[in-house]
Amino acid sequence: MQVLMDSVNAIRSLKADLGLASGQKVEVTLIAGDGGRDLLAGQSEALRLLAGASQVNLLPTDTPRPDRAASTVAGAVEVYLHLAGLDVASADELARLAKQIAKFEEDAERSRRKLGNEGFTAKAPADVIGKEREKLTEAENAAAKLRARLELLKGLR
Repeated sequence: MQVLMDSVNAIRSLKADLGLASGQKVEVTLIAGDGGRDLLAGQSEALRLLAGASQVNLLPTDTPRPDRAASTVAGAVEVYLHLAGLDVASADELARLAKQIAKFEEDAERSRRKLGNEGFTAKAPADVIGKEREKLTEAENAAAKLRARLELLKGLR
């Protein structure tokens, strides 16, 4: 059952990373060893419904990997989302991501300047400084995630 849950979560996360709507149907290929494949085969309809897949292909580990597919790993299962016919790397989406990255980088730089200002750190209460450090960490993490997504999408063009 854990293999099923991990596979569904991996598919959903990959769809979200690609900016696909959760309800958008995509073809999915799962490559797993005999035990995992047998378990998933018995639950393939549940997997298809829970993951929002149009089709689920279960293949053995010695199978060639799909072309033009985004991938991730869920335990011992390789997960591939087929991207043929999907416009996940449109110029508009790439521009939108670049704009979001710039905003988070600005936010991070603003926090760095505040925290680097001795007047601020000497006068501000500890909880305010802590909140500013949290804002810096959140902005840096968000920018890093978006940069990774942007690079993934650029690689799919």
